Amino acid sequence: MKKKFLIAILAVIILAIAVIFFYLRAGPKEDYEIGSGFIKTVLRGESESKYQIKLENLRDYGRNFILTFTDLENLTILDSSEIYLDAGEIDYVNVSFANLHNVSAGIYSGGLNILSEDSSRSQPIIVEVESKDVLFDGNVNIYPTTQKLPGDEITAEIKIFDLSFIGISSIEIDYFIRDFSGNIIFSESGNVVVEDQLVVTKGIVLPKTLKKGDYILGVILKYKNSIGTTSTIFSIGDKKTGMIFGDLFSYILIFVFIIFIFLLFVFYSMYSRDKLFDELKKQYKQELFKENRKLAGQQEKNEKLLKTKQEKMINRQLFMQTRIARKKAINKIQAERVKILKKLKKEHKRDEMSRQIEEWKKKGYNISILKDGKIPTIEDIEKQIKKWKKQGYNTKVLEND
Repeated sequence: MKKKFLIAILAVIILAIAVIFFYLRAGPKEDYEIGSGFIKTVLRGESESKYQIKLENLRDYGRNFILTFTDLENLTILDSSEIYLDAGEIDYVNVSFANLHNVSAGIYSGGLNILSEDSSRSQPIIVEVESKDVLFDGNVNIYPTTQKLPGDEITAEIKIFDLSFIGISSIEIDYFIRDFSGNIIFSESGNVVVEDQLVVTKGIVLPKTLKKGDYILGVILKYKNSIGTTSTIFSIGDKKTGMIFGDLFSYILIFVFIIFIFLLFVFYSMYSRDKLFDELKKQYKQELFKENRKLAGQQEKNEKLLKTKQEKMINRQLFMQTRIARKKAINKIQAERVKILKKLKKEHKRDEMSRQIEEWKKKGYNISILKDGKIPTIEDIEKQIKKWKKQGYNTKVLEND
């Protein structure tokens, strides 16, 4: 036993060295590719914009990909929420942006989430919503153009244009820096006087505690009922620590830390891992996959029966809401089952745990009676259109081909 334990530790040390070496030599490799880095679009009034995203499966086996939005459900529509790709296959996803829910003017951010059975990724998206009539608009650039670090000072150059030749006017200008989780890093408001056009220079000191990642610099221009927007994205790198990997002491610290993490993993795997919990997790993943496939099939059937493009957009929106509701219900059932297993494990009732796992496997996740997760029908789409009419939404576009 002691000999095997020493061999295990030696293997962990070798693996840790290999991890450090390959980490320094090469960056992470994704198992699928998205064509564009990030998406930014501007909506004005009832305008609509469309983008096509390339999706490529880089694994050597076929996989299903589930696509959802984060924080942009009221402004975005997908033409397909589930795609199957064979090994090496390439396909394209069409994303439509439209302000169908009268979202207030402003700058909104979120992501397109792409989930497969064994990986996930999110693509940043910025949607600028302007007023129907924009009298003053602009664009923004950040200097320096090189990578920014926590504590750096950046310069924002905002060019403001009088689109309607109003003449000398005082406009309100709002600045902000925000991450893609909605956290405000910096915000400030003021007034400027514009005649034809104006260049405003704004210096901003980034917090020293700012984390590595992508951030949005947004500018909103307000004049009476006119709201114009402009934004740009920038990235924050690691803090200035000299050559963190350049001295022997740093190497030793990283080496010891990785060994410690791997040893914890080995001990955890040897003494704490329970196959019954793995089986329950497997049942949960299979249920999610089955639900998404069922909903995708019904969504496609509905679309074949619908006549207009707008009706199909509503159909996709309703199915997206249904997916969210049904996933929440499945998650709730899963959480209750995990709680039961943990209690049985604490009481050392392993046979009862096995019996319970088998019973759940036969029973499945019964969410058919879920009110909010009802699978949308053609009648539901018609009811949604009537509901929008009663609430005063502009449904004229929904009645034309």
